[in-house]
Amino acid sequence: MIPPNKVSDPARIVIESQNRMTPKNTEAVRILHVEDDPVSGRLVKAIAEKEGFVLDVVGTERECWKAISEDPPQLFLLDLSLPDGSGLELLSKLREKPHPRAGPAWPAVH
Repeated sequence: MIPPNKVSDPARIVIESQNRMTPKNTEAVRILHVEDDPVSGRLVKAIAEKEGFVLDVVGTERECWKAISEDPPQLFLLDLSLPDGSGLELLSKLREKPHPRAGPAWPAVH
């Protein structure tokens, strides 16, 4: 495992989330990263998958809702500025209207 103080902020959030998971959980944690910068999305995806997570990247709020309806994640990683809204607004909407099949989610905004 990569020590949290040795990586960038978005990756640190992912690694700290992993540290909160119980050791009994052998299934990979699914993360939905809402990020409109493809370079940042690929970087966080590579780091997360190396650490054993399953990470999907979408670029807009609309794509986020579509991904949630198809297969809800266990954790969200949200960009603050999206082409069709704000990560903070999306966070509020996610908290107000959780998906019925979604497990406990710990949204993070960067």
